Amino acid sequence: MSSRVRTILLLIGVFLLLGSAAVASLVFQGRYVGWLIADIENPMEFKAQWQAILAEAPDLKHPAVIHFQPEGCLCYSLSSRHAGVITETAQTEGFHVYQLNTARANMGETLQTTRTLPVGPLIAITRPDGTLRYAGAYSDGIRCNTGTSMVDSFLTANPQSTSATVIGLDVETCRCLTD
Repeated sequence: MSSRVRTILLLIGVFLLLGSAAVASLVFQGRYVGWLIADIENPMEFKAQWQAILAEAPDLKHPAVIHFQPEGCLCYSLSSRHAGVITETAQTEGFHVYQLNTARANMGETLQTTRTLPVGPLIAITRPDGTLRYAGAYSDGIRCNTGTSMVDSFLTANPQSTSATVIGLDVETCRCLTD
């Protein structure tokens, strides 16, 4: 094979490699570009979405912690450890733990619903009477870790508290778009 043919084949290979990398990048960006910028624009609508999920599950036991970790979401790998810590703390504090539409180990019982949320991972915490106490991000920061937890205080404080529902969306954290 001549050096000219080898050069042409090498250029074609490089072009194909760069082209596939560009396509992969576009797919990745289409799914994960919202890591720090995907916002839920209407917190009241978000609250209503969670309330509809709660209403659709009459057998749900309260107080409850409900994890929403969408399938295929890279952010799950960042938040799974923290979600596990939350699960353990919640169970110790007397909460019932569920996961929305998934069946991952150590994340509580599966709560099947036809409803979805616009981004994830997210978490909801209810009071003993079934009302929503907290809904939003696990923590602030891309790593979704325990050091910047948004939810720990809702697990250890008085679950009977009648304070307003907190919608924890004003954070920069890893989020996957779900639709």
